[in-house]
Amino acid sequence: MVENKTEKSNIDVFLEEFLPPFNLTREEGELVLRRFYQENYQKLRKFVTPFPEARNIVQLSIIKSFKTSLATTPAFMREAIEAWLNWAEIDDLPFDLITFDEDFTTCKRNLDYYKDICKKIGLKPPRPKGRGFPRVH
Repeated sequence: MVENKTEKSNIDVFLEEFLPPFNLTREEGELVLRRFYQENYQKLRKFVTPFPEARNIVQLSIIKSFKTSLATTPAFMREAIEAWLNWAEIDDLPFDLITFDEDFTTCKRNLDYYKDICKKIGLKPPRPKGRGFPRVH
């Protein structure tokens, strides 16, 4: 998904690789994964401690009218990311964008992922100097 060069969403690319060994249809595979995230995945909650400063930073950003995007790893299904938001106690905050697998065709480390985020929230991405990402000073 990091190197996805197609217009297929990350979930489509994942399921094309994940399903064949299990001989599952897309519907069956999605059902199995959703059930996992709704039931077994929730057991991981006890290992998570919210970071209160994160909530404060996001709230302050919203108050100051900054664009707020939660650039997740959009290789995980929506249910996983929604669980993370709940565990972090920030699921009620009005982000301008949260990156979900069905909405993106790339992932972190791919510069196009960050360009897509900027486009979706109405920002012009900075122009990198040389290779990679621009330096922040």
